[in-house]
Amino acid sequence: MVSPAPLATASTAMRGLRLPPEAGRLTIAPDGDPAGRAAAHDLAERAHASGWAVSLLPAPEGRDWNDILTKKGELA
Repeated sequence: MVSPAPLATASTAMRGLRLPPEAGRLTIAPDGDPAGRAAAHDLAERAHASGWAVSLLPAPEGRDWNDILTKKGELA
């Protein structure tokens, strides 16, 4: 059984991520900047080529998910 696991890392580390050999579903939630989106796109292409079902959930432009989640419901 494969369980979801969060990954919070810099875009350079995302590029070096080694995926498990057994394909599954992968949701990538990059920062809302060019580097984050580019790294997410590269990872998505690699994962898809290895048989993974990939979804992208980018943060709003100029933001990251930590900004949004720490607002705890406030308008981000």
